Amino acid sequence: MSLRMPAKPPSSAALVGAKTPEQVAHNAKTADWVLTDGEMAEITVILGASIHH
Repeated sequence: MSLRMPAKPPSSAALVGAKTPEQVAHNAKTADWVLTDGEMAEITVILGASIHH
């Protein structure tokens, strides 16, 4: 999920630390994953006050 959050401003990048080729491949799969509006709304509620614009 954290790899998809930069798609929502004000985030611009995710810091990723892959140590194995398998981890790189797993992380690369997130490029095709799209969070729904409902999922983004739920994340926004959960993060709440911790997001400062």
